[in-house]
Parts: sequence; C-alpha cells; structure tokens
Amino acid sequence: MAITPPNNPPATDTLSALAKLGASGKGLQISVGQTLAATVLKISNGQALLNIAGQTFAAKTSPEMPLLEGQQLQARVIQIKPSVVLTFSNTQNQPVPVNSDKLLQQVLTQILPNQTSVSQGLSQLVQLTQTGGLPTIIQTYLFKLFDSLFKLSDKVKVEEFKAALLTSGLFLENSLTKNKKPYANDFKAHLLKLLDIIRNESSQSPELKSLAKTLNQLLNKVTHQQIQAVENPNAWTIQLPTSPNNNPLIEFQLDIRKTTGAHNTIWETIISLDVSDMGTMVAKCTMQNEEFGFQFWAEESALAKQIEDNLDGFREQLRRNGLSVKHILMNTQKPEANPMATKIALIDIRV
Repeated sequence: MAITPPNNPPATDTLSALAKLGASGKGLQISVGQTLAATVLKISNGQALLNIAGQTFAAKTSPEMPLLEGQQLQARVIQIKPSVVLTFSNTQNQPVPVNSDKLLQQVLTQILPNQTSVSQGLSQLVQLTQTGGLPTIIQTYLFKLFDSLFKLSDKVKVEEFKAALLTSGLFLENSLTKNKKPYANDFKAHLLKLLDIIRNESSQSPELKSLAKTLNQLLNKVTHQQIQAVENPNAWTIQLPTSPNNNPLIEFQLDIRKTTGAHNTIWETIISLDVSDMGTMVAKCTMQNEEFGFQFWAEESALAKQIEDNLDGFREQLRRNGLSVKHILMNTQKPEANPMATKIALIDIRV
C-alpha cells in the first residue's frame, strides 16, 4: 500500500506483501533505520488514515495486510529519498481484539469494490500469458498454476482429496495462524506468491501492472468466498476454477444434512450449480447403510440430455471405486432437502 498526506492525491502502487508504505515525508524528522509508532485511525472505501509521529496520513489498503481500526503498528524507515518508504508490523505480532462482525464488515468494505469472478480472472491470466510481455519466471509460474487447476487426475483417491481439502481454504488459514507451513498447491497461496514475484521485478511493464491488478481482484474474490463460508458454514457458495476453453462453472452451492433414526443415519447432500449458457443443475446424493442414491435435475433440456447421456459412465466410475449404488435417476422435478433433516456445517469454523 502507499500513503500520502491527506491533502495530496493518494498513491496507487502496492510495494510489498509486508505493506511497505511510500510517503513524501514532509515535516517528518526521520532517518533510515528509525522505528516509529503508528496507529490506524479509520478505514473507509479502501483507504486507511494512519497517525505516524503525530501526523495523519492517508493509506491505500492492501489485501495482503488488512488493517483494523485502532490497530497499533510499528513502522521502520528503510528509505527517505526520493520518497519515504516504511515497513510495518504489529507491535505485539497480534491483531487488535475486535468484534468479529465488525472485522468481517471492515474486510468486506476493502475487498468488495475490487474483485472479479474466478472464471473471468483466470481467462485474463491466460490472455496475459499470450502477450509475450511477461518475464520468464512469471510465465513459468502461471503455467504451473494452470496445470494445478485444469489438469485434474481421474484417479484421485478419497485420501488424497481429503488431504487436499484439509490443506486449503479455511483449513489452511487456520494452519497459518499456528505458524504452519502452507500447502504448495493452494490457489490463494499461488496468487500471493505471484504478487510477491511481481514486486521483486525491477521494471513494471503495462503487462505486469495488468497482471497485478487481476491477481489482486482474484485474491479479493477468494477472500470474499471464505468470509461467506464463515458467515454461513451450513451452505457454501463458491466459484470453481475450470478450464477457460470449456463452459465454466459460475456458482456452486453445497448443502449437507443428516437424519438420525433409531437404527441408522441418513446423510444427504444437495449440490446446485449454474453452468454458463446452459442453466442450473441440481444433484442430490443420499447415503444410508453405505448405499448411495443419486437424483439429477437440469433447468434446460440440453443440459439434461448431457447429464443423462453420462449417467452410465458415472455409475461405472462409482462401481470401480467400490461404492454400492441403489439408484441413479434423472428427475423432472428439482430435488428438495428433507425438511426434517439437520443441517451440517461443511467446516467447523471453531477449529
């Protein structure tokens, strides 16, 4: 993020993941290596007011270092000419105690105006790799990111899927708070790594600036999805990264419920998603006594036919994975959840 005195136009460059701040330094009697106290006074519309050495500065907030009102920071001077550059850290390496609802609202205020859909953002990244204007190291890393997203194996085992889930998303965020090493293939971690590489580039070409903008918008979208999961853990609404050459999945909703009987428990999951230009699809999966049942419904006849044409292959995949299937049906009515079933959170946010 960059800061300037409040009467000047705010700077726009984001200088580092540690929130390096550039300022004119007018009126500040400082030297390189000096440590200053800073306080976050107010956050509004993507801007933060900071008090540094008795002066108030306007700062453009950055998703890599969300700030909280009242937060105490420690500023270290690393450059004074041609402009003042400071690095910031928490004085006690701990966030200021704050009401969780207020914290979420502050973060949303910062990220909502500047985000893009996952599908659109990835399409923009693919287009940027075709311009020839990106450094080799960034081009290589982007191809690595695409491979991790789009080249999915059809032989993924249950244990591998569980391990991937437990090392991504909110589970990853929880691990990071305990100073654990992040998982290499996490989508958000890739975005942050790319932003870090861009900042270390000596020249900032138009392509790099466009790339940084898209990465920040994607990062904000992922963060927004995580906040939605915190606010409503019983149903997830997320955007899935899919190949830009195919019809992307726009929205994905997951609802998990269970009914506990005298002798057994019935689990049910309803998945709703919007397929680009093909309408809405809903799938319901039930499990009782290790036996599965599936119901599918599609809003448009073309999508319904595609699903129906692939049901035999779906049944065979289930059989190869050792799953017992009671029925697989194509419904004319949208599957509904059992009103007597209890909603189950996909993730226990309290972990």
